[in-house]
Amino acid sequence: MNILLPVHHFPPHFNAGAELYTFRLARWLQQRGHAVHVVTVDSIKQGSYEKLGVEESSYEGVPVSRLSFNVYAAPLDSHFKKVWEFNNPLLGAWFKELFTREKFDLAHFQAGYLIGAAPLFAAQEAGVPVMLTLHDYWFLCQRITLLKGNDTMCDQEPNSPTGCTWCQALRGQSARRAERWLGKGAGAVLAYSTRHLRREVAMFTERHAVLPKALQVPRLVIAPSKFLASRYASLVPPKRMMVSGYGLDLSRFQSPPLAPQSPPLRCATQHRLHRPGCAPQRRASHRASLQAVAHKRTQIRATHLRQHRAVHGLHSAVQRPGGR
Repeated sequence: MNILLPVHHFPPHFNAGAELYTFRLARWLQQRGHAVHVVTVDSIKQGSYEKLGVEESSYEGVPVSRLSFNVYAAPLDSHFKKVWEFNNPLLGAWFKELFTREKFDLAHFQAGYLIGAAPLFAAQEAGVPVMLTLHDYWFLCQRITLLKGNDTMCDQEPNSPTGCTWCQALRGQSARRAERWLGKGAGAVLAYSTRHLRREVAMFTERHAVLPKALQVPRLVIAPSKFLASRYASLVPPKRMMVSGYGLDLSRFQSPPLAPQSPPLRCATQHRLHRPGCAPQRRASHRASLQAVAHKRTQIRATHLRQHRAVHGLHSAVQRPGGR
């Protein structure tokens, strides 16, 4: 089979979950005699917003088309600026030409971030069978995480353009102050208060109209967990949804039993600690040292936490008798 694998990023420039999953999948398919071709977005700030840049390359034997465009060069009021994130016309036209030029037996899309809906519609128009592996909440949430701008969970399906606009605005201190003063209903009123926010409402209105239609294109949608599948249940019927893990080889993570006299395992981590609603001090260096010792006892030692005194309270609490 000749299989197309569109994904938002790909090694060696990007090495995260979906990127490495797609690379392993491509190699696995090649080893079993299939031809594969990866398409990825390499940059959104290179070249023009009117013309797609294309670089044909290969990574460890996997053919890769690396696409680029410059969203930052587009005028604020342009149609491209409005839809590039979820229904990019440049990508739609390029995929349409690709499907005309080359015959694919299957297009296996990974997530949706940066690729968007237009390539899915192009595959459907060309009669190419499509499947989709979900890696996150991108089809539901532009922020991908279902975390609101004020770092609280979105507890419902995001289907309100004004609600999603206000969610994005909450990343800024002015919107957070307005919500503290006016209450939770502030977003419904203030989402139309500026020209920028009105543009965002229009964008989310179109996003919420387009992406549910895009999810109807794949014949099969794969979710790596039951929980992720449940979040998409209203948009993807059970007959088209399959729960299947990432197929990772976990044998290398199986640790041998520790010797009875093994020394303590010490781990250190560095964080920015801040209260919800308050931005962290960017230049402050906050360090915490975590020491794991035998017999299931854990001791936490905090050092150099001048900026956030509350952490010393945590340190004191875990030092009390019976603290873990």
